[in-house]
Amino acid sequence: MNMNVPGFTTAALLEFHSKITECLTKDDESDSAAKDYGVRQFADWRQLADAIEAELSSREVPFTKLSWYSENDGLTRRG
Repeated sequence: MNMNVPGFTTAALLEFHSKITECLTKDDESDSAAKDYGVRQFADWRQLADAIEAELSSREVPFTKLSWYSENDGLTRRG
């Protein structure tokens, strides 16, 4: 991932974070094995989300951290 996350405005970062949350929710709600976005399947999503969350934290912007825990995939919950 070669995205200049610190270069984005806070509003843009919050929108990106919101869209990642939305895509993750849609994937999790899908009954199909082939997910529309593949948020849990592709590491790039997690790397981007982590970078966005780190930048929002450094700016002291309140947001809800993404939960990468799913009962179906065995990943552990982030704190």
